[in-house]
Amino acid sequence: MKYIIISIFIFLFTTVLPVNVNASTKYVNSNGSDENDGSQEKPWKTIQKAADSADDEVIVEGGDYNESVNINKPNIKFKTSGSAKVKGFSINSEGILISGFDVSENGINIQSNNCRIEGNVIHDTKNEGVKLLNSTTGCKIKNNKIR
Repeated sequence: MKYIIISIFIFLFTTVLPVNVNASTKYVNSNGSDENDGSQEKPWKTIQKAADSADDEVIVEGGDYNESVNINKPNIKFKTSGSAKVKGFSINSEGILISGFDVSENGINIQSNNCRIEGNVIHDTKNEGVKLLNSTTGCKIKNNKIR
């Protein structure tokens, strides 16, 4: 009986309660290096490196990031710590959060579902500040300043 209870517990723990043990917060700092591991002590230099490598949450520290970021991996939260300036975002994957950025030039282009664009300043763009492409659904765009 004891072995049956242990077996049931193991089964429930591994199948019903999945845990993402690889989930972690990664960091970007304009003085970092893309050769680093993305930890707080050794941040990446570019947001694009984070978009290509991170799996969960990215904290972008204040600075000037002279890049337009293409996001192709799902379910990553991009947040700022300080004023982080970027030329734009192109979102091609589901469940992305973009929060707290100063976005200019290329704006934010979304070609995916269930994204959140919150608390950004979007200005001086070539075309639209935020553009929803094709059959994008379920995106929430709120508390942004677009000028």
